[in-house]
Amino acid sequence: ADAERKLAEKVESTSTSTRTRDRLADAERKLAEKDEPTKTSTRTRDRLASAEKKLAEKRYSSETSSRTRDKLAEAERKLAEKYSGPAATSSKTRDKLAELEKKLADRETSSNTRDKLKDAEEKLARLRMKSRKEEISSYALDEFEKKQMLLKKLLEKNKNADVAFLVDCTGSMAGYINETKNQIQSIASEIVEIYENKLRIAFVGYRDHSDGARRIESLAFTEDVEEFKMFVNTIRAMGGGDAPEDVLGGLEAVINLGWSSAAKVVFHVGDAPQHGERFHDYGSYGDSYYDEEPRGL
Repeated sequence: ADAERKLAEKVESTSTSTRTRDRLADAERKLAEKDEPTKTSTRTRDRLASAEKKLAEKRYSSETSSRTRDKLAEAERKLAEKYSGPAATSSKTRDKLAELEKKLADRETSSNTRDKLKDAEEKLARLRMKSRKEEISSYALDEFEKKQMLLKKLLEKNKNADVAFLVDCTGSMAGYINETKNQIQSIASEIVEIYENKLRIAFVGYRDHSDGARRIESLAFTEDVEEFKMFVNTIRAMGGGDAPEDVLGGLEAVINLGWSSAAKVVFHVGDAPQHGERFHDYGSYGDSYYDEEPRGL
């Protein structure tokens, strides 16, 4: 009986040991299975952290729309809740990572598209500006050429001129008359040489009412420059009397010349005003015809 009891205990002990080993093996297998998803989850979380870092850098380096930022913020919030809550399964974490990476790629594509669009718009604006400048330049050139043609026609039509020289020939001009004669002869010659036009020239010398027949000395319009010079050389500075002169009488003689050209020019050379209180401040003492012009001009 004792031997049977001991044998029964031995058998029981062997069975217990076998069950213990089986449980241990099962526990080790489960532990191994547990370790593998834990490692996978850790790697996935590392990839998530890297993706979030890139996303943050991208956010600060380029402009995004408010809706995109809101969606990204929502994604980050959900991820934060995911990390703070119970541990997620490896499969769900990978899905979340794939979704986040897709949004990041979409965002980069959108940013590149906006940059290209902005660059295209800038190029288009430059082209429009260039085209506008060319249009303005072309229009300005056309207008300039039209005005040049009009000016050319006007000059052609009016290139011929009547030029009269009105000169004070009283005694007060004695110191200037010779140089005056030289200058007006030079002017007449240069007009013909430079402009190659038909020039008619005349001369009117005036003095004062007291000078009688020599009050006005004149040469009618002529195209002969030498004739003009010879007449001017005969003019002498004399007479005059008081300070004012018969300027209006000289202008009257100029007006009555036979003007015919479209261009009419008068050169007036003198050193004293017309008689009358309207034309000077000498007073009656310095003007013999202070109150009334003798010829009613």
